[in-house]
Amino acid sequence: VRTRPQAPIAVNITKREDGKHAGARQGARRKPFSSSSPAQQPKPRINRTLTEKYKSMAYFDRTNQSRRLDDDDSMTDVHFVNVDDKAESSSLDGHFKLKEVIESTRGKPLSIPSSLFSIPTLPAGDILSFNILSTWGDPYYVGLMGIDLFDGTGHPIVLDDVERQLVADPPDINILPEYSDDPRTVDNLMDGVNHTCDDLHAWLAPFTPGRNHTVSVKLNGRTTISMIRVWNYNKSRIHSYRGVRYLEISLDDQMIFKGEVKRAAGEIMPSRDASVADGVDACSECIL
Repeated sequence: VRTRPQAPIAVNITKREDGKHAGARQGARRKPFSSSSPAQQPKPRINRTLTEKYKSMAYFDRTNQSRRLDDDDSMTDVHFVNVDDKAESSSLDGHFKLKEVIESTRGKPLSIPSSLFSIPTLPAGDILSFNILSTWGDPYYVGLMGIDLFDGTGHPIVLDDVERQLVADPPDINILPEYSDDPRTVDNLMDGVNHTCDDLHAWLAPFTPGRNHTVSVKLNGRTTISMIRVWNYNKSRIHSYRGVRYLEISLDDQMIFKGEVKRAAGEIMPSRDASVADGVDACSECIL
């Protein structure tokens, strides 16, 4: 049985000596999503021409917050486990239990009670939920190239109506006031084109450290899941840091995976033989 440690996982970004968040925009800053507010609703979708889609993505490249990170030398490591230093128990009982060593937001090593998590075999259910807790470094955006699902017999699962059965919260970057036509919407995750660097087949959403970012799949009915392949964000080597790092997956409220997803290569890797397995493994990770 494969096991993975279960720990309270969230993320924060490092701070500079002047107390400001590394990589933060000067002036107005995007307001984080409130966990108490209802799910963010996507803007009405309008059919755009291919030229309009590329123009929208070009505008994003010129205006997105991540472009400022290249000019900030302090943004060397933006990923920390978000646990307060005061969370460590001082009771004697805690010193005789299995512990895990983590790093706090202040860079201090902490030991917390460990809880081993076992990945179930062939779980079954109706609603599959992906909860993204951190990226590989980008503090503003998170993305994926695709999700492959396989049933109990090993066959690919094809949704009857992707637009109705696949939702995300936040839905995509079009919920931000400065964007409205970006084509990187959540339905791209199951368009069948995953081993790619093409933005037109990607999903991209705002990322807020310490919050949940979910993708939910309503299956066609009660379904047994034998394998999940997650294709991480693969636009380029630099932008691969927008990919998912820590991920939780649940099926009908039963946790079936907690752990880290590998960062994509940021390119289509050549295969060393007649098989394409080398390139696929560099851009995706199989779960279960």
